[in-house]
Amino acid sequence: MSKPKYYLVRPYPNGVNRITEFKKRGCIGIGWSNLGDVSGKGKAELRTALESYFSASDQKKLRSTLGTFMIFCLDLKVGDYIIAPENKMGAIHVAQITSDYYYDASAVDLDFAHQREVKWLSETFSREAIAALNNARLVGALKFPGTAANLQEYHSELATLLGINTTHETGCCNESPTTNISQLVKASYPLRLNVYCDVSFPADMTPEEAQRFATFISTLSFNPSSKSE
Repeated sequence: MSKPKYYLVRPYPNGVNRITEFKKRGCIGIGWSNLGDVSGKGKAELRTALESYFSASDQKKLRSTLGTFMIFCLDLKVGDYIIAPENKMGAIHVAQITSDYYYDASAVDLDFAHQREVKWLSETFSREAIAALNNARLVGALKFPGTAANLQEYHSELATLLGINTTHETGCCNESPTTNISQLVKASYPLRLNVYCDVSFPADMTPEEAQRFATFISTLSFNPSSKSE
């Protein structure tokens, strides 16, 4: 099975926050419903379908909209993760894709007929949780004004946020095929004033595993010049 990828999709088709509807329906969708079903269309066909909606002076917006459709209709795969931030300081929602693209005519009036079925995580995240990942570029990426963007560059940080590990690069605590996010327990350790270390553990972690992890933590040092008192 291929490793999941991460994408930004804003829950604001036509500028309206639809996160409540999306969670109720178990889906996520984008606007431009009057474009009709675009199943099976490639990049060139999507561009042709969109061109009639933009004047010669709106080519930048055409490219942006085309990029959104390419990500949503072509790039997203079952198993990929959607990061769906609400505007400004709102919550950051996360979902996992569970279907291919489809067109839901019943959602035309709400203007999110272009859809994917998803499984929404019960937990949401704050901007502070993103900032704690210590990647300023990821913080900036979530401020991207467009509807959709590829966040795969930040897969390590986002996997950490979600409490999963989809690679074997670290050699430590890789998630087994039977472990999912709902089976993880998060712990927050107050390392120093206003500094907390957030870690996720399997809910059935054994004392031996805990001791092994404690030994690993004891080997970490990011400031060799400092001495503990």
